[in-house]
Amino acid sequence: MLVGALAVLIGLLIGGALTISLTARSDLNRQAVQLTSLREQQRRDAAETPPPDLGTTPDLDAGARAQLTSDLAAVREADRAVDTEISTWLRGDTELSQVWKALGRCMFRVDSYDRLAARFAAAQLAGLPSAIDLTADATDCGRATIDRRAKAGSL
Repeated sequence: MLVGALAVLIGLLIGGALTISLTARSDLNRQAVQLTSLREQQRRDAAETPPPDLGTTPDLDAGARAQLTSDLAAVREADRAVDTEISTWLRGDTELSQVWKALGRCMFRVDSYDRLAARFAAAQLAGLPSAIDLTADATDCGRATIDRRAKAGSL
């Protein structure tokens, strides 16, 4: 009798843990899709709204170019960190909150780069993007990793 009750209790605990895990993974995927959708909407809005005419654009000096290059490298590093945190979370070696923190840091880096790059004309940025492409694997803040895992059924 006690063994049967214990077996039922263990079954309920395992079932609850699986439900929580699947719900968390589903939430992560849903949030990533929403984040991407919002960023794409922001880009469409920015493209539709002409920048205010403030006279001339500032010159892209060596210091600003170095800052943009550094910021772009920081976005790529933050993207790799998100990918790593997702993999670590899926193995069960970290909490979901760590994935969210890495994602927040990545989006902060994207915003930092985009704000600085927006001050300059596209022609001045030769060799640097005018804005971070959130659809590119190296700068998507984990989107491709989440999509790949979801399609493979491991999310």
